[in-house]
Amino acid sequence: MFENIFDFGFNRTNKQAFGFWLAWLLVAVLGGMFITFLLPSSGGTFDQEFEEGYVMGAIVAVFYCPLIAFLVLGAKNRLNELRYIVICLLSIIISLFLGGFFGLIPAAYLTTLEKN
Repeated sequence: MFENIFDFGFNRTNKQAFGFWLAWLLVAVLGGMFITFLLPSSGGTFDQEFEEGYVMGAIVAVFYCPLIAFLVLGAKNRLNELRYIVICLLSIIISLFLGGFFGLIPAAYLTTLEKN
């Protein structure tokens, strides 16, 4: 399920695509926590700082999800096919409204495609 997680060109089964989604979601969460830890505190209450972290995570997800999707497409040599580029761009809209949890689903789907 978690084999070749860092190989974006690997042809995955549905179960392996779920493992890819889960692993890269964990990378996003841990990376976001690390970045938030490094940023200076605004000096507000816990609720205010939690809200700032939530907004920062939402902004990062909008860039992170399509980045992973385009890395998968590039590794599979499918950047010239419009339908897959539309799926990558769809990950922007999905992550904008539903967050990175759902925004990585298009990237996981793209990992199931054959390599060109």
